[in-house]
Amino acid sequence: MTQRYELGISHNVDDLAHRGFIANTEEAQMAADLASILTDLRHVEWGICKILSLPSETEHFDPLRIALIDSVVIRYRRCFASGIRSHLEEYVVEQVAPKYLETHRYFWDLGNKHIAHSVSAAENMFSMVILDEDQATNPKVWGSVVMHVVGLEGTDDLRPLGELARVLACEYVQPEADRLSEVFHQQAMRMEVNDVLKLKPADFPVNLNADNIGKKT
Repeated sequence: MTQRYELGISHNVDDLAHRGFIANTEEAQMAADLASILTDLRHVEWGICKILSLPSETEHFDPLRIALIDSVVIRYRRCFASGIRSHLEEYVVEQVAPKYLETHRYFWDLGNKHIAHSVSAAENMFSMVILDEDQATNPKVWGSVVMHVVGLEGTDDLRPLGELARVLACEYVQPEADRLSEVFHQQAMRMEVNDVLKLKPADFPVNLNADNIGKKT
């Protein structure tokens, strides 16, 4: 009797860790990478739903709202960012969600040029000297203010991104991840136990601490 753990279903880590070995085939790695991208896209969907549910009176200065917007944009950008993990290319958006191409480019640029930087047009602080209202005839200094300015204010700006994330997940990432997961499953079932034991044992969860935070895993 064989057991297959379907993509996207969570299982008790303690139950699997001592029996798991990290597969090194291209299909196995791609299945894991796509599952990771799928998690990011679902995070984008959930985050935007949460933002839209927040009271409108907190729209401009609510720290939770700002944190969620940052998280959503960064997670979306990760899906297309080159690095150790495989990533999506823009042509995928052109193929499965062409009407959202400009949405994709807008939020890619937003994450790449603004949110990830300490100073940006998307969010900034300004120290200003304020003149009184009668500036035309006899202006006087009224006071000063340090003002927090957030560029992405309206919830409507985020709705297309949530829709795009859902389309990418349903129309491309999930089907492709399922296909590769099936290929990997067939590979796994053809392996001999001795070959499996030569693979790297699974070592998870990874606890991020001062010793391993800078290591690539």
